[in-house]
Amino acid sequence: MKATKWCTVLVLVVGLSLGFAFGVGAQPRAGGTLIMGLGEEPDTLDPDETNRFHSLVVLNYVVEPLFALNKDYEAVPLLINGFEWSEDKLTMTVHLKEGITFHNGEEMTSEDVRASYERYFRLSPLANYLPPKYGGIVKIETPDDYTVIFHF
Repeated sequence: MKATKWCTVLVLVVGLSLGFAFGVGAQPRAGGTLIMGLGEEPDTLDPDETNRFHSLVVLNYVVEPLFALNKDYEAVPLLINGFEWSEDKLTMTVHLKEGITFHNGEEMTSEDVRASYERYFRLSPLANYLPPKYGGIVKIETPDDYTVIFHF
């Protein structure tokens, strides 16, 4: 697999593990009640500390990633306006949407994204599947509030 594809897959997989999102393009609706049945209780509602199916199903409705999958399973921007690759394909610059509310009630910034990725790599049982030698993220920069630069 080419480095560019592998790095895109890495950002997508990590982003999805931070919060699975499907049905991109559907119009959100405020309010209502979500009722669902599961075969067992989630072990945690912390997306960085689980790889259990039942927890991830619930988290699908709680957190959102930078990228999501459309109906054709193509990666599409969700919490970002867009991204571009450097010429050597070792750096991806991501431009965050403004006005997104983070879990603490404040506007999401590039520092929140950096901290979330670093926490994921530190805590997640799934992070071991994405080691740096396979094109992993080796550095994350946040030059301003709405720009995240991933170095591979």
